[in-house]
Amino acid sequence: NPVCDNVETKEGVPLTVTGVAQVKIMKNPELLHVAAEQFLGKNEDEITDPILRTLEGHFRAILGCLTVEQVHKDRDQFASLVREVGAPDVGRMGIEILSFTIKDVFDDNVEYVASLGKTQTEVVKKDV
Repeated sequence: NPVCDNVETKEGVPLTVTGVAQVKIMKNPELLHVAAEQFLGKNEDEITDPILRTLEGHFRAILGCLTVEQVHKDRDQFASLVREVGAPDVGRMGIEILSFTIKDVFDDNVEYVASLGKTQTEVVKKDV
């Protein structure tokens, strides 16, 4: 699964974000041929590694353009951006992204995400 380990957001806050990707070989004869050329006779690691590295590269680039709040509150939009931006590159390998979702978002050192939750809790308490 794709992982961005301690990648800085737009605000410079390092986050670790994990995703889950499901991919398949495309059925189009030309792209099927491309996939066969790239992956035929290779073991599972040799197949998954270039796909994973490609998705992680886009994952990191997009994470660096978003705020912590955007990553945390709108995981679906974040995942959609990764799918959209990554699809052409993995497509050139004869691979199609079936799904991509964000599994976990956390920060090891800063506790920034936890403090966001505390702030929201205080806002809710004041409204009650």
